[in-house]
Amino acid sequence: MVGSTPEDPGFDTYLCSKKQYKDFELSFKVRLAGGVGNSGVQIRSKLIDKKKFVVHGPQCDIGKDYWGCLYGEGFGGMMKAAPKGVIEKVVKQREFNDYAIKCVGKHVTIKVNGETAIDDDFPTLPDEGIIAWQLHRGYKSMEVTFEEIKFKELPSEKVEANDKGFVSLFNGKDLEGWTVDSGDEKAWQVIDGELVARGAEENNFSALVNQGYLLSDRKYTSFVLRCQFRMISQKDSWGGIALRAVPHETTRSNNPNAKTDSPAHLTVLIGSCDSCEENEDLTGSLWWAGAPAWRLQPDKVAVLKKVGEWNDMEIEMRGQSLRIAVNGSDVQNVMLNKSKPEVNPMRGLSRVSGKIGFKKRFGEIRYRKVEIKELSPRAPD
Repeated sequence: MVGSTPEDPGFDTYLCSKKQYKDFELSFKVRLAGGVGNSGVQIRSKLIDKKKFVVHGPQCDIGKDYWGCLYGEGFGGMMKAAPKGVIEKVVKQREFNDYAIKCVGKHVTIKVNGETAIDDDFPTLPDEGIIAWQLHRGYKSMEVTFEEIKFKELPSEKVEANDKGFVSLFNGKDLEGWTVDSGDEKAWQVIDGELVARGAEENNFSALVNQGYLLSDRKYTSFVLRCQFRMISQKDSWGGIALRAVPHETTRSNNPNAKTDSPAHLTVLIGSCDSCEENEDLTGSLWWAGAPAWRLQPDKVAVLKKVGEWNDMEIEMRGQSLRIAVNGSDVQNVMLNKSKPEVNPMRGLSRVSGKIGFKKRFGEIRYRKVEIKELSPRAPD
């Protein structure tokens, strides 16, 4: 497999797998023609530009002083450098080199010509993603050749659920610990032990400007949040869970020139919209900016149960790392500070703490079993 750039493309580009992978072993021989250029193999990564084939995520690096390193491409920079002295001794700059990668859980092992370059745990490592082969920008021309590529998927290790450390955020009786931040206060009720978020009956302009949030009284930094949700409306439902919110923020907090002003926080969206132009599945998307790139699509579409049935959601925030799972399957895994939009980003993208909340726009969504496990010291209130 040969990749080449007859001239500098001005951006890194990749040959991407169609499938996402979790645990695996990958080995190959690789050569940079003349020892010139830089390449690498992305693991558990995400395609962010389908026109240029730009990928973000962990990269097993190839070239110059980076052989054997694990680098976060658009994912926070160097995750761990390979021991320089060892790699200098074993790498053959103008010849084929043996390269092996093993990825299991949060553990990555990289070997170059039989020498271990990386063998460590990486807490921010995504749970799954594509594999991609890189051609690096910045060279007048370069050529990389991969041979004897061998790949083996490994059965994922089952991690037993540990409920220790989780505390309830919703008592099932009233809204103690929560405050209506915006919109109609009567839209939030507790019925049969369920938190009811009732939005407008139709998806229209009024629903947008009158959407509202219910925010926690406390702030949180890094955490795992669990809850169950179900959609009651047969056609359209639009709600979500706010992250790192500050009370009373609106679209004009992010963009003073916005034509319409409405309540707006960084929000993991929940629901579906049959009446929207693109018949959108919202669940797992991240509402993170104003127009035009107003939301980050999930890595894969969430598989929801029938209307009226309960779905499980888990949201994990560790610093700027965000993971979203629906019904036991990860649908979003992103480094917020490295992937945020350039135009009108939500302020919550740059914060390290803030309030958690629920959003309502239209339709009815209910929640229960809302609980949280803090992963860092309590944020100051």
